[in-house]
Formats: sequence, C-alpha cells, structure tokens
Amino acid sequence: MNILGIKWQRLVTDGETCERCGSTEDELDKAISALRKSVSPMNIEVKKKKTEISFEEFEQNPLI
Repeated sequence: MNILGIKWQRLVTDGETCERCGSTEDELDKAISALRKSVSPMNIEVKKKKTEISFEEFEQNPLI
C-alpha cells in the first residue's frame, strides 16, 4: 500500500491552540476523510502527522 502523508502544524501557546487553528483542524479532518474514500480504491493510505510549533518558531518562519 502506498502512503500519502499530510503534515498538520499548528501554533501552540501555553499548551493551547487558538480557536482558528482548532477549527482548521476540524475542516482538515473532514477533507482527509473524503480523501481517504477517494484514494482507497487506488491502494493509497492517507496518514495525518500532527505537530506543534511554538510562538517563537512561528515568528521566525510562519511557513515552516
């Protein structure tokens, strides 16, 4: 099986994610669910990797 990796990075401050990042992740999960249904007949598995970036990392390069 082939793997399609999706990296999800979000800004985390004091252990919390902002509301915007939280709602974006909800929408991403919906999109990944639809994508999985579309690509599974092609023997492709979709995996999401969730990572955190600090405010300092975000200030240095928001497009990490």
